[in-house]
Amino acid sequence: MAINVHVAIIGMVNVSNTDSSVVYSKTQNTLGQVMKSGQEPRILEDATNPNTTGNPAIKEYIELEAVDNYQVQHISQTYIITYEVTP
Repeated sequence: MAINVHVAIIGMVNVSNTDSSVVYSKTQNTLGQVMKSGQEPRILEDATNPNTTGNPAIKEYIELEAVDNYQVQHISQTYIITYEVTP
């Protein structure tokens, strides 16, 4: 029996204080966006896990995983491990 596991990496990213969009750098965003951003822990995008798209907040990521029947196994300062729960 195979167990499906997701390991999501937590990183500090700049997030706009006005619209919650992710601000990567001053070369990709306007100076105003960079100035109005603050660092926040977010899930880093991973092409193998669709629930990481858009750098969701930690709580949002856990909720997205729950919708897909994944349960949290472990949370640390740097990653979250979830596994698929079979009914």
